Amino acid sequence: MTGIAERPDTRSMWTNWAGSARCTPARRVSPRSEDELAQCVRDASATGQPLRLAGSGHSFAPLVSTDSTLVDLHEYADVIAVDPVGMTVTVQAGTPLWRINAELDRYGLALENMGTINVQTAAGLVSTGTHGSGTRYGCLSSQIASMRLITGHGELVECSATSEPDVFSAARLGLGALGVISTITFRCVPAFSLGLEERTEPFARLIGQLPELIANVDHPIFFWPMWSDSVHIRAMSRTTAPRRPPSRWQAWRDHYLAGHVGLHGVLQTHRRNAALVPFASKVLTRRPLRSFVDVSHRVFTFPQRVRVVAMEYAVPLEALGQALQELRRALPSAGEVVSLPLEIRVAPGNDIPLSPAYGRPTGYVNLATDAHSPHDKIFHCAERVLGDFDGRPHWAKLHSQTARSLAPRYPRWHDVQRIRRSLDPHGILINPYLEQVLTGTSA
Repeated sequence: MTGIAERPDTRSMWTNWAGSARCTPARRVSPRSEDELAQCVRDASATGQPLRLAGSGHSFAPLVSTDSTLVDLHEYADVIAVDPVGMTVTVQAGTPLWRINAELDRYGLALENMGTINVQTAAGLVSTGTHGSGTRYGCLSSQIASMRLITGHGELVECSATSEPDVFSAARLGLGALGVISTITFRCVPAFSLGLEERTEPFARLIGQLPELIANVDHPIFFWPMWSDSVHIRAMSRTTAPRRPPSRWQAWRDHYLAGHVGLHGVLQTHRRNAALVPFASKVLTRRPLRSFVDVSHRVFTFPQRVRVVAMEYAVPLEALGQALQELRRALPSAGEVVSLPLEIRVAPGNDIPLSPAYGRPTGYVNLATDAHSPHDKIFHCAERVLGDFDGRPHWAKLHSQTARSLAPRYPRWHDVQRIRRSLDPHGILINPYLEQVLTGTSA
């Protein structure tokens, strides 16, 4: 790989953000240009050695893990262009979301929807189906206008809805298995503000009013502790009201005191005595309910310093209320607790073949807990319940599914496999985990 920066810690261990996946690659390289990135792929293709890419490591599943070549994208992370007239932004694969948001601010533009973490890379966000909430606003993958993709042969393919449309359709969420993403062009919208209002509701009232809540709030998020009869509602709606962002004290209280010190305390409590988790969480949730207006990405996202592991399933939106009721019945008998409240979001259906929201409006149910405390039983319990509602797991999070069990849940599964084989016939972009969950070739 002449001319490509090889990291001095080339034989050191790589670990993801949560510590739930790690590997010791034979080589770690950091390309600085598209040509160098393509050369990495061509070298891997010539030698038949697998290759995987690492961004910020925010996938809980071992999507990146490899004992061969690991391509680190942290030096291939620039915003290439912003088109204020066409309302698009083009970025390199390793560009973190916070940098995209900052650049769009300068031009009075924004992405229409996003999740809560802003350090994920552009390629990582779209490759795993990262999503926000709101039935009228799609995931990051659905906001792509075009992409430049490097095939398993090292060839560059430009794709969009009108150029290589089959490739574009599948590669918008391809787990890094349909080619190496080089650049992404996202569609943008005029910059907008979000008003945030927080409140609590009894669980039974939430279930009864769920359709109205989802319809009347642009970006609703529900937090439900499995041991509680109350649900915390985080309602974010688009507004033309003057901005009134939280004060410096309020931001410190919410992001550091509650979001770091408080959550860390809950996780420590879980490790010492799981029976005390409900009490510790109730203390944490006694902070004042928030109400403010700010630029969209500052409301969508907030720092996440406490490291947990998570599992998330997507169910048909019309079944969400029933699924939550069944979880309420089943989870207490699992013999374990989750450290943090279950997080519920909603999304429109889309046409991305491997998207958990493919072909149907969707409700997402996320369980997050301390990585060092027992959680297998409660994760498996939730999987059984949500699987009965035709649940599809989030690709970046923990689950126990295989290609055999996943294929029937995705109507275009075999189309994706055909496209993948045409782009990477020798499977150099496949690691053992993808053999298990995507290609079905694992023993």
